[in-house]
Amino acid sequence: MNIKIFSIFLIPFLTSCNLKKDTLSTSLIMTSSTYEIEHSYTEVFDKKIEWNSIFSIAKPTYFVYFYSKTCSHCEQLKNRIIEYSLTHDDIYFVEDSKNTVLLSDVSLTIGINSIETFGILGFPSLIKVADQKCILNVAGIGDILIQLSL
Repeated sequence: MNIKIFSIFLIPFLTSCNLKKDTLSTSLIMTSSTYEIEHSYTEVFDKKIEWNSIFSIAKPTYFVYFYSKTCSHCEQLKNRIIEYSLTHDDIYFVEDSKNTVLLSDVSLTIGINSIETFGILGFPSLIKVADQKCILNVAGIGDILIQLSL
């Protein structure tokens, strides 16, 4: 009897899930016989900002994470970055757009507070802004994980 009741409630739930990426807030994926949460950028829609707003956040210190939905490295980092953002209110997200400026030397961006002279190295990238000035500009999975202590 208990098994039938469980099946009646579980089967509609499992068959109604659409596992297409970025349509659900979260989904479960099986890896190595365990289930892990697969996050979606829709979970952080309230933390998404536009390129031109990078230096306009009314906080003394915060991070901005730059990603592209077509970047394999961003995809590898997505779950950890979103997990971080769900427990921290100091990170914002900027998706790749026509406004994105790529630079070969981001050391020149340290200390600036103007979007006109700002750029990133590539995707994924992370900057730290303090007092409306860029104080950190790194790219790549390893450097981003280190900066966020992940």
